[in-house]
Amino acid sequence: MHWPGAEVLLICRTLSGILLFITLLAGIPSKLSGGIEKLSIIAASLTLIVGLSAFLFKALRWPGAEILVWIADIGILFSTITILIDGYRENWD
Repeated sequence: MHWPGAEVLLICRTLSGILLFITLLAGIPSKLSGGIEKLSIIAASLTLIVGLSAFLFKALRWPGAEILVWIADIGILFSTITILIDGYRENWD
């Protein structure tokens, strides 16, 4: 069942999530001290932005969705590694 205006709501909801992570990128890294902490927050936020974009592209059947899904998968791997390294460094110190 297709509701009128559902695509617009989906686009607005996804864009609001993306704007949330953009504000996270703008505010939090300036408060962190270490470089790896900043890298992990930036990598996780960018991964979530790309993941939300991939969800939008997949749901609306726009071209390029599979590429965004692959980029998000690689970003998840990279951000997981940076978060693990950051956690290891904090426990070591």
